[in-house]
Amino acid sequence: MLVLGVWDEQTAGVHRPPEEEGSLPLNVLTQKFLARVFSRRIAMDLRNWRPATYARINDGGWLRFIKSWQVIRGEDAGGYFMAELPWGSKPGGELRFGVNFAVPVGKTESKELRRAAYDLACNLDSHISFLAFKEHLEDVDPRLGLLECKKSSRLTAKGDWEHVVRHGFAGADLPDGKKNNRRRTRPAFYGDGALRFQAMIDVDFGSACGQDIEDLLDATLTYLAERQPA
Repeated sequence: MLVLGVWDEQTAGVHRPPEEEGSLPLNVLTQKFLARVFSRRIAMDLRNWRPATYARINDGGWLRFIKSWQVIRGEDAGGYFMAELPWGSKPGGELRFGVNFAVPVGKTESKELRRAAYDLACNLDSHISFLAFKEHLEDVDPRLGLLECKKSSRLTAKGDWEHVVRHGFAGADLPDGKKNNRRRTRPAFYGDGALRFQAMIDVDFGSACGQDIEDLLDATLTYLAERQPA
């Protein structure tokens, strides 16, 4: 019963506002199932004003995700700004934010879709980065200064990404005959496949509580949407 009492105190504490007595940072949640409960609670709360918000667990069950998306203006067929927070592989979390396009149901990935996703990411190049976002948060809500860039928030481009845009990975075999992928050819963004372009920033769970994560994900999507080209 003593252990259950501690768990109750921890789950309640991480959901208290940072200024409230008894508020606890997220790094107290060392039990996997408590982290799952937290993720679901955050997703449910954020869904009240960000309907496209979900809590997910990866196939191995060791990585939790809180994902929130916003439809990109003029791209309601499958284009989204994305903000997600996976955690479980290291002490803190990791904010991933940027552009993500999805192949419409019943369709196949097209050159036009790859072009739209990549062009938008390039138009937002200076904004999808640690320094730009950190500076923005310091202006609008210094309390959310939970980001710490221990490595570059972006990648160095490698190979001919334009060839991937035109032909997709399936049609862009390399000269050595091997299949192409993001380990062999990549743009100057993190991501998967040919439709996701993001920056990745560590989040300090020694300073963050549940309310901070809700506000951070919401602020991220607002930041991206406000910078969308006209």
